[in-house]
Amino acid sequence: MSFATRPRRSSPNSAGNSGVTYYFYFWYWFTFQLVVANALWTRITKLQKRRLGFPISVFFVSCFVTSHALHVWADANLYQPIIQQDNMFPLSYPATAKTLMARYGLLDIEDYQQRKALQFNHSVSGITYPVAPVYCPVKQDKKVLVLTVTSGNIPQQIPGLVKGQHHYGFQSDDASGINSILYGLPELYHQALQAYQPILLNLPQSMGLNVSLYLPETQQTQLRGYAQDWSQFTQGVQNATSNLAVGFIQANQLPALLTDKTLAEYQIIVTNLASSDNLRQLLFTNIPLNKALSSHEDIAPTALALLGCNAQPRTYSTGTSLTASSGMNYVVGTQGSKVVLLNNNQRIEIMNNGSVRTFDLNSSQEVFTPINTNLLGQGIKNLTHFSAKRSVKNQ
Repeated sequence: MSFATRPRRSSPNSAGNSGVTYYFYFWYWFTFQLVVANALWTRITKLQKRRLGFPISVFFVSCFVTSHALHVWADANLYQPIIQQDNMFPLSYPATAKTLMARYGLLDIEDYQQRKALQFNHSVSGITYPVAPVYCPVKQDKKVLVLTVTSGNIPQQIPGLVKGQHHYGFQSDDASGINSILYGLPELYHQALQAYQPILLNLPQSMGLNVSLYLPETQQTQLRGYAQDWSQFTQGVQNATSNLAVGFIQANQLPALLTDKTLAEYQIIVTNLASSDNLRQLLFTNIPLNKALSSHEDIAPTALALLGCNAQPRTYSTGTSLTASSGMNYVVGTQGSKVVLLNNNQRIEIMNNGSVRTFDLNSSQEVFTPINTNLLGQGIKNLTHFSAKRSVKNQ
C-alpha cells in the first residue's frame, strides 16, 4: 500500500506578481512624464518669459546626485527596496558601491562580496509543498506520541524517557514553533503553508491510521479536521487506540499522558517551546537518537519514520529523522528576518542584508572567528528548497 501527495503549485500570476508590479510602475511613470512634457510644451511661450532655467536645472541636478547617492548607500548596505528599483529603469546605470566607494577605499570589497553572496530574501511569494509526490507504506501496528509543552515548566527528568542533549528551536513565538513541528519547515514558509495540510497528519490518516491532534483554539482550518478536545485526545492515548497522537499541552497535563501503559505502547517524543537565548529546547524520548544536533523541523520526519514511512524527508521537510544519521553537521532555520545556523558550538546569524554575527552557543556571547561562507551558502540553499520559484526553475 502506498500514498502519493502531489505538490500544489502557486499560480503563475502569484509567481510573476513582482514583474507585473514593476511593469505597471514603469508605464505609470512614463505616462506621467509624457503628460508633464505635453503641458510644458503647450505653455512654452509663457514659460520662456520667466527665468526658470536655473532653478529647474538645480532641481534636476540635485535629484540626479541624490538618486545616485541613495543608490550607492543602498548598494553598500544591500538595501533591496532601493536596489530592486533598477528593474523599473532598465536603461539607467546608477552608481554602485563597488565602483565608487571601493575605488576610494571606503568599502571593503571582500566583505561586500561575502554579504552579497549570503543575502537572503525572506519574502516568499509561494511554496511547493511537498516538492515531489510522497510515496511510502506505513505500519498499522506502530504507535507514535509527540507532545510539545507550550506553557509551564517541563521537568528536567522524565521517568522512562532519555534526555536529548542538543535540541534547538528557532521559533519567534509559540505559533511558529507549532508550525515548525507539524510541517517540518522553518518560519520562512509558515504564512504560505496556511492553505496546506501537514504531511505528518495527512499521510498516515489517508492510509487508515488513527490520527489525533490536540491543539486548543487553533485558527488554521486545515488542522481542524484532526483536532480533538482534551478528553478525546487523552482517551485515545491512554487506551492506545491512536496510531499517531500529536499534542500541544501545558506542563501539568504531562502526567495524564505519560502513564506506564503509554510508555510501554508508544514511541514517544516530548519537547517544549520555551524562550531561550541560546535557542536550546528540552527533548525527551524512548527512541535511539543518532543526530548530534537536532531542531523542531526534525520531529515530523522522525514521527513518519517511526510509523514506517521511508520516503525522503527532503520532499516535505528541511529536517531529517532523529533516528538516522543525516551526514549534516549543522542545523539551520529562520527567526524573524534572520537566518540562524548552529554548528561547532556556535550560533551564526545572517541578517537580511547579508551581514553575519557569530555567538557562542552556550554563553550567547559574541565571538569573532573566520566565517565559513561555503557552509552558510549550503544552509541557505537548504532553506530555499521549497520556494515556489526555485522548485519550478529546477524542474
